[in-house]
Amino acid sequence: MLTILIIDDDADAAEAAKKSIQKLDGGAQCYICGFEDAKKLIIQHRPDIVILDLLLGSEMPGMDIREFIWKDHFCPYIVWSAEPERHDDEYPSHPFAKSVKRGSGEEQKLNQEIQGMRPYIETLKEIDDYNKRQFSLAMQEVSPKILTTITAEEKQVDIITRVGRRRIAARIDEVQSDDDALAPWEMYVCPPVSDNLRLGDIVKVVGRDSSDPNSFFIILTPSCDLIDTEGRAPQVSKVLVAQCIPTRAGLDKTNLKGLPLKKLKDRLKGQFLSLGHLNGIIPLPKYFEKIPSMAADVRKLRLVPMQDLRNKEEYDHVASIDSPFRELISWAYMQTSCRPGLPERNYDAWVKEITGDLDSAGNA
Repeated sequence: MLTILIIDDDADAAEAAKKSIQKLDGGAQCYICGFEDAKKLIIQHRPDIVILDLLLGSEMPGMDIREFIWKDHFCPYIVWSAEPERHDDEYPSHPFAKSVKRGSGEEQKLNQEIQGMRPYIETLKEIDDYNKRQFSLAMQEVSPKILTTITAEEKQVDIITRVGRRRIAARIDEVQSDDDALAPWEMYVCPPVSDNLRLGDIVKVVGRDSSDPNSFFIILTPSCDLIDTEGRAPQVSKVLVAQCIPTRAGLDKTNLKGLPLKKLKDRLKGQFLSLGHLNGIIPLPKYFEKIPSMAADVRKLRLVPMQDLRNKEEYDHVASIDSPFRELISWAYMQTSCRPGLPERNYDAWVKEITGDLDSAGNA
């Protein structure tokens, strides 16, 4: 059953839209309100979809309601206005945002857009229900222990919040079936969920071409050294980053260079991409228009002042890399750059030492 909120200063038009919607979907629960009560009713009813007039004029309060929906109660919405282009010119297109020009007989078009939104609405409801269940399970098990061992109410609330969030995050890392294999770009968290820089975060030089891999760097300094909050300063003044390079240039630095195409495809899937790194080269997939297909070269390092990376006029904090892929970045760097330097040794003699018994037994 859909919960729909119609926000309009014209009560007659809103009532006509409500009747049209309920004629097509008798189970839909429709509410009507004006702009002054919109935010309160959005919070109260938590609608699955909002039908939004703009109320044309110098202020256009509908735009303010749109911002509230997008930031405080994310749900699909349909702008239903005499001039929906005023909205479309202001905001980029989005599958959760549609526009219908108000006019005689346009209720049918409105209904079509609502039905087209159904898959998105159902998915959002499933996610919300799932998160609530996981949080509830965490609270059933952990909250009694928290409340009996920690007396400070403020700390109780903080820990309960963290436990619930960790429960939800941990469920994401469950082993998936082959049918649920992640898309390559799902390793990214974009935009980043935290203002703090972390190992595996991708940064870009401001003003540089977003399609050029050389514009990007990936952070290698441990996350714990980068925390920058009111109560804790970063433990480093400079941050270690690896230069990103075009994927083809990365392949040229591995033992895959020069392979025939068929063998290259097999080795890419069975070695380079499955292991996540090769010869100090880490493949990084494309993320729409934000990140090009590229590779990080953990042998091509530089130190960047922390204050420069935090300066939004110098570097753009593009994305984080989610766990466990973040740990893979650390592992690739450690395997490549953190092994001890060793002198040249006579490996031929060592091989002979190891295989000597096999030779004498005729098993060579």
